[in-house]
Amino acid sequence: MKFTKINPHLPPGLLGLPIIGNLPFIKPELHRYFSDLSRIYGPIFKRRMESVFAIVINSPSLANEVLKVQDAIFANHDVPAAAVVGTFGGLNILWTPNGPRYNRPRKLVICEIMSKQSLDACYVLHRREVRRMVKEIYGKVGSSVNIYQQLSVTVLRVMMCTLWGDAS
Repeated sequence: MKFTKINPHLPPGLLGLPIIGNLPFIKPELHRYFSDLSRIYGPIFKRRMESVFAIVINSPSLANEVLKVQDAIFANHDVPAAAVVGTFGGLNILWTPNGPRYNRPRKLVICEIMSKQSLDACYVLHRREVRRMVKEIYGKVGSSVNIYQQLSVTVLRVMMCTLWGDAS
């Protein structure tokens, strides 16, 4: 593992393979893997996930700085072209620039929908739907399986059950 100097504005990190980045090197216990990397590169480092750089923050004080103190800077970022096309011009709580119009919906999503209590309440549902997907894939042993389609259907089932209740 070596430091890279591709972009001086990025923190140090692993060199990635040309197309797949660092994906093949991820270890099962992700928290320990990132902890080991933080001993080498420090509390903030970069990883390449396919063709996209991901910044890993492995320090509570630095996470507080980025997510709370400097939140406005990180919230005002460029909207990718795919997001502009896929979200009617980037007009949603994720891609809209920081401002009074979308601060309240963002806070609602973070405090209510993504709270620990809400996620814990949906745990049984998520687990059941993932098990259902695994059974469906296992039932197709010996034939080709479209993993993308299976994952998409599972995510859609979870979202529908979360929003409108259990239909099964």
